[in-house]
Amino acid sequence: MDGWTRVENNIPTMTYTPTSTPTSDPTSVSVRHGLNYPSAEVIDFIKKNVKPQMKFGKVMKRKVVELGKKYYWNTDDTTIDIPFCLGAYLLRNGINVDENTSVLINYYLDNSTIGKHCDKTKGLKPGSVIHSISFTDSNWANGISNGEIGRITFDKHGHFQIMNNSMFTWSPFEHETAGIKHWTSHLARHHCADRGAKQINRINITVRQLE
Repeated sequence: MDGWTRVENNIPTMTYTPTSTPTSDPTSVSVRHGLNYPSAEVIDFIKKNVKPQMKFGKVMKRKVVELGKKYYWNTDDTTIDIPFCLGAYLLRNGINVDENTSVLINYYLDNSTIGKHCDKTKGLKPGSVIHSISFTDSNWANGISNGEIGRITFDKHGHFQIMNNSMFTWSPFEHETAGIKHWTSHLARHHCADRGAKQINRINITVRQLE
């Protein structure tokens, strides 16, 4: 798997593509590391608002909340407004928020994951991309710095490490056309030299632009 690296606003960016495909491949996945860690206000808002969800008659281990314009099929009909603190955090990391923005937050607990799937494109703004940000849920994460907190796999593009404070970006339209699905695995514990093995709970923020 080849890639190329550049620096934007002091944030290293790498776009991964298959060895046999040039970097102009429209299905490529862009990865940014070293994002700004969210404020305590953002973390507290997420923890207070995520709720357990049912799937196939069972309660999922991960908790979910949807903000802004509704996209996710499994939540209630109503969504919560995107708070200023979260909008500011996204803006600091290069993502603009408006009345057509949908923010889906997954709080992965107890080694929970998400299965193989392809994002639906119905209702998405034509030509828009998906941003997927991941970070841990507490300040003890400073003990692992920007270390690995999970794994994500894309058909065709292979496995990627999900690093603390990282963002993946891709085109859902190109992935749907090419039949590329993705799924995650989660690192339940991480060893810190000064703290021993610690439970890792991963927060994922997925941002979409709707029509």
